[in-house]
Amino acid sequence: MYSFASDEFKRTNSLEDFAAVIMSQYTMLLDIKDFKILSCEKNGELFIFELRLTDNQSIEYKMEYILSLRNSNWGVDGASVTLKAS
Repeated sequence: MYSFASDEFKRTNSLEDFAAVIMSQYTMLLDIKDFKILSCEKNGELFIFELRLTDNQSIEYKMEYILSLRNSNWGVDGASVTLKAS
């Protein structure tokens, strides 16, 4: 997952810090059964993707990813869970 991060994100967040955040706040990303892209919108120079994820316990999450294109490379600048449905 860290490999999808933007260069700017990697400059300010080490792999160890990234792993700690995933393990404490985004464990569902380690157990994905299915996902669907709900929307993609351009917001200035960024793109905002909304996704619905389902983990292997059939819990659904709605997430938002912020992507940027810098030096011809796409990267994730941020992500957040916007809704958890049981």
